[in-house]
Amino acid sequence: MLKKYVIFSKPYILIEDIKGKHQPFYKEYEDGKIPCIDLHSPVLCCPFLKNKRFKSTKRRKERKGGFCEICYQKYASYDTHVRERTHREFALDSRNYKDIDDIIDSFAISNFDPDLYCPVSPLSRKSASLPIDLDERGELMDWEAGKMLDTIVFTDAGGSEDEKDRLCKAVYKVENFINEYLNE
Repeated sequence: MLKKYVIFSKPYILIEDIKGKHQPFYKEYEDGKIPCIDLHSPVLCCPFLKNKRFKSTKRRKERKGGFCEICYQKYASYDTHVRERTHREFALDSRNYKDIDDIIDSFAISNFDPDLYCPVSPLSRKSASLPIDLDERGELMDWEAGKMLDTIVFTDAGGSEDEKDRLCKAVYKVENFINEYLNE
């Protein structure tokens, strides 16, 4: 039996299987509507886009002052405000969140199975119950595994004042990293 064939009269793209096991795929284009592939396009960019200009990295704007919704104070610089002891103490004091906790408790579900309704995030690599520490450079470190941490879940900032202070520094470093990453 002879194979069916097509004679193309317009520009076309033809994709064939080398071994001939599968039927060829083809597409005929109208005149003037032929897609052009830019072989010099940047890596991971669509090769069909023409003359797309990429913006250079934006200059980082100086942050303006604002109002802290955690400790209800005005600040001139967010970075310095977060480092202040009053802000950290207010944020770590569980009594300040009593009203919110009461609202959450009012929605208590009987027979609540957290594994069913709250699946563990695939981004969570470390639990707060495991030892977390800072190395000599002040970076987050998992001493059991001997490697740097990329994601941590904090549930309780209990412990001595020194431990709370170190935890606040670690959280501050994580916040700075995230803010720098998002502002790039």
